[in-house]
Amino acid sequence: MANQLTKDLEIYFEAYVNGFDDSCIGSMEAPKFTPDPEGMQRAGDVFYRPQDYHMNVVEGLDVSGAAQTDLIQRMVPSVMKQPQNVIWQLDAKERRDPEILKNSGLNAGRRLASKVDSDFMSNVAMKAATVVTQTGTNSWDLYGELDAKLDSIGAPMGLERKIFLNSKDYNAIAAELGSRQYLNGIPKTAYERAQIPDIASFRAFKNGSSPVINGSAVTGLTLTAQASYTPTAMDGDLPKDNRGMSIGVSAATLQNGDVFVIEGVDSVHMISKQPAGYQQTFRVVSGGGTVNPTIYPAIVASGAYQNVTAVAANGAAITLLNTTTNGANVGWVDGAAELICGRLAFPSDEGVKIMRETTKNGIEVIMGYQFDLMTGTTQLRNLAFYGCSVLEPSQCVLALPNQA
Repeated sequence: MANQLTKDLEIYFEAYVNGFDDSCIGSMEAPKFTPDPEGMQRAGDVFYRPQDYHMNVVEGLDVSGAAQTDLIQRMVPSVMKQPQNVIWQLDAKERRDPEILKNSGLNAGRRLASKVDSDFMSNVAMKAATVVTQTGTNSWDLYGELDAKLDSIGAPMGLERKIFLNSKDYNAIAAELGSRQYLNGIPKTAYERAQIPDIASFRAFKNGSSPVINGSAVTGLTLTAQASYTPTAMDGDLPKDNRGMSIGVSAATLQNGDVFVIEGVDSVHMISKQPAGYQQTFRVVSGGGTVNPTIYPAIVASGAYQNVTAVAANGAAITLLNTTTNGANVGWVDGAAELICGRLAFPSDEGVKIMRETTKNGIEVIMGYQFDLMTGTTQLRNLAFYGCSVLEPSQCVLALPNQA
């Protein structure tokens, strides 16, 4: 039997989809990937996405004796989140008012969309490995340095760069622009509407639900062993995740999300391998509160995938950069992070009524409902199935002003 929806629930579903679309900011701008549903089921909703190859350059006419680049197929494991749901019910009295349905649908969509955006932005913010900080109030200079830092490590200049500012820091940029009367039109718009143009080479957006990076007062931390990493394609029978590595530290005081530099470890241009002129920034992605945290990026001091000038020495000092709690200003180079759009096989001919639609940001949203004759209530379930993946941590960025 065909799925027959009553008119009032059609109104609800339309409001639900519109509320979802209107509330997507960061996830709308993220690259999308939709894996094969059948393959995902057989792989337990874990699949692997490829990273770019890096190649060595050899000089000379006769290269017969030169070392060839060893191709390493680097893969990133991507995992789907559990479905995210909004579950509620209406009784037969409440269903008499179409405004209740419309408003509840709108807010169900907004809530799920906010969850998608929050999950995606938090995932990028916690793994972004190119970080700049500033002691003063948020200003253009911070993003100019961030742009230059991406250039210095060889991030593709032809790909779009995007940055999402928390409301406080976005408005600080608007205030800075509002005082610059020699810029025709832009200061007036910034002053009246807190609307800003692109910053450096980043497309700029306001993000009202930015994740927070907590401040740290940790000092005196050192490495307890030399730290370096060699990329490999496989770890036993499974592809190896080469984005990060475990290090040993002198105290269990680092926390997940911390940003730090290591004495004597600077970043390099990923193509020329020349020093980039910046200390390499690292992130704690797991194992916070232990003496063996996992960090991004891995410390690769030689070969085609070299990203730093030297291995990290035993006893090298670790300096924390996130000294003050601040909302994250997070961004990426196009392709460095992905929103994974999943599909679920909810049947529409087994009693429960089902509607589904693909939203503007690529995620399929589903609404299911059923009426209970004995209680006089209609139960509704709205859900979205998705995942968030960071493919290139060094091309994901974090700007932290107001640091001590």
